[in-house]
Amino acid sequence: MYKNNKNGADNLIDRINQTPEMQLKIIQHFIPQAAVRNNFKTHDEKDPSTSLKLYEGKYWLKNFASTDKAMDCFNIAQDKLEKEMPEVVRYLTSNLFPEYQHNDSKSVLYRSTFEKQLYAIKNNSKQEAREYLEGRGIKCDKLPANAFYQNFSQDKKADAIVFLDSNEKLINKRFFEEKKDRDNYFNQGVLDNALYTKCFQDNMDTVFITEGVINTFSLFPIYSCIAIFSASNRISKAVLESYIQNKKVVLALDNDKGGNEAAEILHQNILEWDIPVLSIHRLVFPVKKDVNKLLEKGLLFDYLKVKENYRQLFPEYLPNSIDEQEDIGKLGFFKRDSCYYVEDQYKGKVRERRISNFIMKIFYFLPDGSDDAKRIFFLQNRSGKSKLLTISSKNLNVKNFKSSIASVGGFSFLGTQYELDVIIEILRERENTAHFIGVLGNQREYGLYAFSNGVINKGNFIKVDRFGVVEANRRHLYIPAFSIINKHSPWFENERRFKFIPGNIKFMEWASLFYKAYQEKAVVGICFVIGALFRDIIFKEIGFYPFLFFFGDYGVGKTSYSEILLNLFGTGNRGLSLEAGSTSKSVARTADQLNNALLYFKELDSKIESRIVGFLKTAYDGVGYSRAQSTNDNKTHDTQVNSAIMLDGNYLPTQSSALFSRMIILNFSSHQFSNEETNAFQTLKKEGQVGFGNVILDILKTRNYFEQNFKEQFNTIYQELKYNHSEIKLFPERNIKHMTMLFSVYQTVSSKLHLPVNYEELFDYVVANARDQNESILRISEVNQFWDAIEFLKTESKINNQHYRIVKHDGSSLLAIRFNLIYPVYKRFCITQNQADLEINTLLALLKDQKSFVRTWQKGRIDSHTIKDFGSAYLFEFEKLPLEKELWLIK
Repeated sequence: MYKNNKNGADNLIDRINQTPEMQLKIIQHFIPQAAVRNNFKTHDEKDPSTSLKLYEGKYWLKNFASTDKAMDCFNIAQDKLEKEMPEVVRYLTSNLFPEYQHNDSKSVLYRSTFEKQLYAIKNNSKQEAREYLEGRGIKCDKLPANAFYQNFSQDKKADAIVFLDSNEKLINKRFFEEKKDRDNYFNQGVLDNALYTKCFQDNMDTVFITEGVINTFSLFPIYSCIAIFSASNRISKAVLESYIQNKKVVLALDNDKGGNEAAEILHQNILEWDIPVLSIHRLVFPVKKDVNKLLEKGLLFDYLKVKENYRQLFPEYLPNSIDEQEDIGKLGFFKRDSCYYVEDQYKGKVRERRISNFIMKIFYFLPDGSDDAKRIFFLQNRSGKSKLLTISSKNLNVKNFKSSIASVGGFSFLGTQYELDVIIEILRERENTAHFIGVLGNQREYGLYAFSNGVINKGNFIKVDRFGVVEANRRHLYIPAFSIINKHSPWFENERRFKFIPGNIKFMEWASLFYKAYQEKAVVGICFVIGALFRDIIFKEIGFYPFLFFFGDYGVGKTSYSEILLNLFGTGNRGLSLEAGSTSKSVARTADQLNNALLYFKELDSKIESRIVGFLKTAYDGVGYSRAQSTNDNKTHDTQVNSAIMLDGNYLPTQSSALFSRMIILNFSSHQFSNEETNAFQTLKKEGQVGFGNVILDILKTRNYFEQNFKEQFNTIYQELKYNHSEIKLFPERNIKHMTMLFSVYQTVSSKLHLPVNYEELFDYVVANARDQNESILRISEVNQFWDAIEFLKTESKINNQHYRIVKHDGSSLLAIRFNLIYPVYKRFCITQNQADLEINTLLALLKDQKSFVRTWQKGRIDSHTIKDFGSAYLFEFEKLPLEKELWLIK
């Protein structure tokens, strides 16, 4: 193999382009089933329809069952890694071609290659490119300077016209000669946010957006134009806004699937981004025609003058009646000048009577299970003003209807109840129904997963439109949080945090970084969140879902760990504090808002409301709390808990063994992080700011497989642990089932997702963790038994100020005990209560090991303190003891 790394990334890219064997190695790295001679599958397809062909020294992958373009090895790597070329080069050198690694920055080396190509292209002659354009009806002498360039092949022949985006980050080549075995164009560089703007003319009121630069040339200089480079070219608000604000926008994209989808995305984005435009129109071409094809036929400029070739998208335009007499006969009213008219008899003659100064349309009916469901109305008055508003069913009587439209100003209705009913009846016959999504997360009824800004359906994210409506599986669904109607409403703040943000990395990279940052703890979290996304499946099979509890002092990484998991579901959720006046009902309401997601309750301690503890016990079994319904039949409604729960605290809730037994404990302790751990964590933190939505996409793609295989995995593993493992079978039953659940999640998805450790490593860690947890329970339970006995002895006046004192130090209350005096009282209590007592040295050692124990600050003593007027004593921070504050601190 070549060992020369003198040019680093430069040399690698050139060598790959010259070496088919290296290209094949890259392709088979990302698509292992790729074969040169036989067709293979790359999607969920019935028959293999993807092939790999070698053409002029380069391998191309093409799926003939789709309209996707053929891809070379670099295209495939960029698609699978979802990275730009500098990052792809770094990945290839690290994982496939380490001999090309170089100490210098790979991205700098790559950019220098790109810049070399730019320099060469800019200095090429343009004669063949000019002839190519003129052959397509374009007058090159009318184009701006340096509007195009020319490319030469390796054999020094002119083979393509070249266009550069406005930032010169993209080289767009269009080959002169079309060939069936390759794409007719090739993009090199950064495609997203790439715009061609040389034909933009700021002095014109209208701007055309075309698909491809040649279409822009066809319109210039008569029209102002900008171009995207392909239908998949995504443009941000920051890039687009300066070219279209305060202008009429014409979307002149191709009339095919890709062009129509790109036009709709641009249309929705412009509205959602609140870019101030005068109007948006879609220029509709005949099938298989575009701007340049019409120019070549000499039809373009006549076609552009025909009003019917444009469809107004914004503002929404409602047409008047085409045949007024026909509408009167069929509907009972007609529309003229954006007003409703009816006919009636007056003094024996038929007269026209205007009953409104507007016409309207119902966009969506939003059933919510009540008798007062809402509808989204669009109103357009005779002055050209338009307005969206929601009107409930009970407000469709003429009095309330008039009030509703009067509240937005500029609209009036002069007709009767009957006339309003007739109009509404016709509109309702044509309305679309959008089913209300009230609880985000998994939607089993519709077979998808809902976020506040869209849904994941069949592995793809579909964004809501400006009304908050999304179409999936032949249904319209209404998610209100980001609807334009609720734009300024504070009622959906929590839902807006539960937002799909795709981010930059996919599951494999996320899991790898998580493991590098937190080692085995990360794998437990990975399995826990995968299980959370499939909680309904797991709960159906085993009837519970355990809590994940992060135990440790402040500042040891609990919150940072939780954020890595929470950022899968949006970047705004930081959990609910159980200390900040939360009640059991507020906690339950929070838990009732999501399906198959993560809930995070923080700062669990010994002082939280007992009802919250009660809620958590039942939440394990999927139930929140019961409340009475406002009916006369004494029925109640149970709030449900349909998501996984994470908790944290610096206190182990061992006082409630029932709650503690429902938890998987992750113990966080202070330690020195390695460079690898720190770097991985910092990368995760940075990536988390832009979301981990693509990670969820990868996980949810495995749902059908998970549902088919989880139960069998659980039963097999449970039988093995319960009956065949000499140590584990002695663990409490719940612990065994919790371990089984984690192991079953791992085993079920391990063939579909790339997990950072093998099963044996996970098994060893989880078993060791469970062993430590059980031993901690035993130790802490014995200590708590001691404190319970002491508190009882105080209430019975069996101990007094000879045995203990409350002292103050730095503003904190400390409990001082004279252990040698108090131990005999404790021992007698245990004998009378028939309880096992701890040997004096063992108990003292356990007490000194507690977080509440205060080490001495006095010289010459190891553990005890000398208290004035009391003597030698051991001190404990009262706030960290399982004792009733009111009982001990009352003077």
